[in-house]
Amino acid sequence: GVSLSGRLQETWKATSVLATEIIDSAPDALIYPNPTTNAFSIQSNAELEFVEVYDLAGTLVYRKDIDATNATIEFQLQGGIYTVVLTTDKRNSVHQLVVVN
Repeated sequence: GVSLSGRLQETWKATSVLATEIIDSAPDALIYPNPTTNAFSIQSNAELEFVEVYDLAGTLVYRKDIDATNATIEFQLQGGIYTVVLTTDKRNSVHQLVVVN
């Protein structure tokens, strides 16, 4: 709008929009040790179908079929932070894994 003095006036209205995606962190699945160097173990209450590991850019760097509730995953990855996705027949759980070399 324009004020009585002829200057342009702006009115700002503060609004807040919260958009979230619920990611199941699956307290019934455990990845250890974390941090790790070249392997980690998985314990799950549900039978896992497969595990996927993604780098920070979102590139799939490792995938393995499991078909068990427990597994040990061995890999050769550079040091960094990775996202581990555990998949069962009912859901996915997302975990963060730190690799140190």
